[in-house]
Amino acid sequence: MKQEFISNIQNILDEKQIENIPLTRVDLLKDVLNDKELFEMFYSNFSKYFNENFSIEDLLMKTEDFLYRLHYVIDKWLIPIHHKETKNEIIEFFKNLKNIDLYSGVSYDDSDKEILEELEETFHGKEYKI
Repeated sequence: MKQEFISNIQNILDEKQIENIPLTRVDLLKDVLNDKELFEMFYSNFSKYFNENFSIEDLLMKTEDFLYRLHYVIDKWLIPIHHKETKNEIIEFFKNLKNIDLYSGVSYDDSDKEILEELEETFHGKEYKI
């Protein structure tokens, strides 16, 4: 399953979009995902959410959800609100905040702003020094 997960991520990043939604920070996503420790943490958490009895199509869909959430959090929350802009800041941020939900389903529409509302509610007022 891990190899299929990696392959799905590579294909999505090559296409630079998910569900016809452009990924504007592909190079930054690649940098973040290329951190071995962080990737292993992401994969370990992902595999807890994904039942290996699911089909390859289900794996692709859940990989898309994960990658979309990761991009969404970076693009709409970490950079503009918390001013974490470099790959090292973002990598360290995720390593320190292991309980962020990057694995649940998404809608690929305006209702996904609830992701940011959940993050703000969970982490409001907390300062994370990098």
